[in-house]
Amino acid sequence: MPFRQIFSGRQFRVDAYSRDGGRCEIEDFLTVLEHISPSDWRKLVSLIAKIADSGPFENPDLCRKIDESDGIFEVVSPGGTCIVCLLWAGAITVCFGYNEHEGKEQIEPRIARARWMRNEYLREGSHERLSTER
Repeated sequence: MPFRQIFSGRQFRVDAYSRDGGRCEIEDFLTVLEHISPSDWRKLVSLIAKIADSGPFENPDLCRKIDESDGIFEVVSPGGTCIVCLLWAGAITVCFGYNEHEGKEQIEPRIARARWMRNEYLREGSHERLSTER
């Protein structure tokens, strides 16, 4: 199973994509981030925990909708580090992280990658349908 639960909040379970061999891209990203920018790491981990408890925020400085129809949003730290997520009924999938200073030309590839992960998640078949209500 390429997706596994990494955290559970009051309202949402938090899942992550795992590659062959069990490596989890978002956990690797956060491990590196913790060493290079502890303040961004603390902020992002805190935001994900809050979202798991209460759902995505309406504050675009912290939580930006990328594609609401596909449930794609990103969590943003003050330092510009972002984590792209998918919203489901009862679950949030943390997909991957990046730094928003990488440039605007990377937006479409990131959306395409999040959609690919969404399709992989749905292909597993044991997950609830996408939730676009907030």
